[in-house]
Amino acid sequence: MLRQLEASSSNPNSEPFRINDYTAAAAQINATAQDLVKLLQAFDQTLAPGKFDELSTRVDALTRQAQASGKELVDYTFRQTLFLGLILIGFACLMVLASAVAFWGLKKKFA
Repeated sequence: MLRQLEASSSNPNSEPFRINDYTAAAAQINATAQDLVKLLQAFDQTLAPGKFDELSTRVDALTRQAQASGKELVDYTFRQTLFLGLILIGFACLMVLASAVAFWGLKKKFA
């Protein structure tokens, strides 16, 4: 700030030094620093030896739960796909049977 004051022009019409701008910037820097301190304290508490084991246990439990949910989803999707495939195969068989019956009927009619 001293450099800026020394470098300020001696022109009386130039914009004056505004201390409020610097005060607001300093207040914002102070608030940011306090938030950073809180974040670092929370991070430090998370990585404390006792807390790290607890965090590891929670992560393991969440991983097992996610694996179980994923397996259930894959099993459900497989069953539904298999069911849909069986239905489509059944409809295809019925269409072949209906076509064969229609063909025999038309063959007898025009023969």
